[in-house]
Amino acid sequence: MKYLIIIAVLLIGGAFYWMNQSNKQDAEYLKQQEIAHQQKLEQEKAEAIQAKKDAAEQKAQNELARIKENQAKQEATQAKQKAQIEVAAQKVKEGLIDPDSAKFRNQQGNCGEVNAKNRMGGYTGFSRYVYFPEDKTVIIESDAKDAIFTPQIMDGLWSSKCG
Repeated sequence: MKYLIIIAVLLIGGAFYWMNQSNKQDAEYLKQQEIAHQQKLEQEKAEAIQAKKDAAEQKAQNELARIKENQAKQEATQAKQKAQIEVAAQKVKEGLIDPDSAKFRNQQGNCGEVNAKNRMGGYTGFSRYVYFPEDKTVIIESDAKDAIFTPQIMDGLWSSKCG
């Protein structure tokens, strides 16, 4: 019986030893899993921060591209307007007695004001003009009594074509 008790004590002691070792292994495994989980959370936080940075950078690049596109459109529009003004000014000069004396102001698109010398060699004062690119004609305002394009008629043309 003595041997049985010794064997039982050894078996029970072995079982406790085995359970203790198993618990230590489980605790170690849980600790490793907790560390891995913390590392995963930190990695996800870092990825989220990087994603926000990337999104902000992409947004900034898109905004810069949009600004550059708008600038290019604006420059193209300005170049087109400048070319349009030059064509209109050239057509106005063609209808003047002394084209080299022409002085322009308030030019916008196909409209503006011109001052040029008359047959007597004196400047007449600024008169409004409207250029019609469709038929390549120019109308210049005149104060003369027999003029077709009086200031009243030019007011209507000016508001419809230049306003």
